[in-house]
Amino acid sequence: MAEIIYIALIALLLGGLGNAMGNVSQILSIALFLLLLVFSVGISGLFIFGYPAVLALQKRFKEAIFTILVSFATLIVFFSLLILVILYINNLI
Repeated sequence: MAEIIYIALIALLLGGLGNAMGNVSQILSIALFLLLLVFSVGISGLFIFGYPAVLALQKRFKEAIFTILVSFATLIVFFSLLILVILYINNLI
């Protein structure tokens, strides 16, 4: 769930930055985007794999794998619902 909230916050940030930055050089825009990407990968890695890593270190491998699978399943369900909402709003379904 934390990952979904983080994705929503980054989406809001990117939407606001697009309007606020105006005519910033293309190189600076690319550099900021890549910096945000690397930061997001690190944060997302902690959200998805942090607790399962702790479980694995405690030799609780089944729980670790189950936690990762539930995390990915939650993201897939959220993504699917988001796509359905977008399609519905655009009258495509």
